[in-house]
Amino acid sequence: MKKIAWIVLLAMLLSCLAACGGGKSELEKAFTTVPVDGGVKIVAYTGNNLKLEIPSTIGKKEVVEIGDEVFAQSYLLTEIVIPDTVRKIGNRAFMGCLALEKIVIPDSVKEIGDYAFFGCWAAKTLEIGSGLNRMGSQAIQYCKSLETITVSKDNKAYATSDDGVLFTADYKALLSFPCASPLTSYTVPSNCTEIRDYAFRNCVNLESVTVGAHVTEIGENAFYTCEKLKSATLNATVEYLGYSVFANCEALEEIVIPEGVKTIGYLLEDGECGSTFSNCTALKRVVFPASLTNIYANSFYGCTSLEEIAFCGSESAWGNVMIGQGNDQLGTIKVTCNYNAQ
Repeated sequence: MKKIAWIVLLAMLLSCLAACGGGKSELEKAFTTVPVDGGVKIVAYTGNNLKLEIPSTIGKKEVVEIGDEVFAQSYLLTEIVIPDTVRKIGNRAFMGCLALEKIVIPDSVKEIGDYAFFGCWAAKTLEIGSGLNRMGSQAIQYCKSLETITVSKDNKAYATSDDGVLFTADYKALLSFPCASPLTSYTVPSNCTEIRDYAFRNCVNLESVTVGAHVTEIGENAFYTCEKLKSATLNATVEYLGYSVFANCEALEEIVIPEGVKTIGYLLEDGECGSTFSNCTALKRVVFPASLTNIYANSFYGCTSLEEIAFCGSESAWGNVMIGQGNDQLGTIKVTCNYNAQ
């Protein structure tokens, strides 16, 4: 009788353990989750798999979110499969996964957070499914081996050109030029009106770029550290050049800033944002438009090769241009005024 009682007690204990998570697979045990609408969100992972297929359910609950920083800096992770139950990928979720070879975002994912796949250095391809409608800041930037981006033809928010460049679905805004695209020369399409922040950041092969005829905005850090970029042609539709647009483009030799641009950098409540051409160490020649009124702080800091400055306006107009601190190089070179840039 006692033996039967012990068996019943043991069965009850095992049943309780299963109900409390004891029935999870070994893989599921590596994940910590919290309940959210529609299922669970993964908030931590303690495994060390080189190749990982995230389970679609954990504890019999659907995995619908991957939380912030869950897989960040998983340096040895080479392959990840995200289940088609996931709707959201959090901030920095896969940031710094240096060995990850490709990124596939399934159709179910509607949102990826800031820096979600930032710095996935080994990833050569990025595939975006049909459901994605929000991509956070620098979500796919600084992927140094990325050669091409593809987007599902059913996606309503994003699209890619034939050469693997990411745009909004209407092709009005250029979002991301793959860092390791084999293209050495690129012309922004004529129907594009905006180049977003960080769009060309750290491109390793790009040597020349022509900004499209209808582009009015070039975002912050748009060409930051394009190490081989020698030539940049800006069209007259560009209205201003913002913070660090061409910073650290160490091969850039000349820039002609088109008529209509009034400021290089801009002013915020807490100070100036410049650094537009900072540390362009090969820059020898700059042509400024007559429309220029302000050159904000550090816009030409570290331009140690600068030899020639031309200004399309009068000498008195040049005298009225406000030049912020950290642009000492501009004061050491004689400026040629009334220059004809045509």
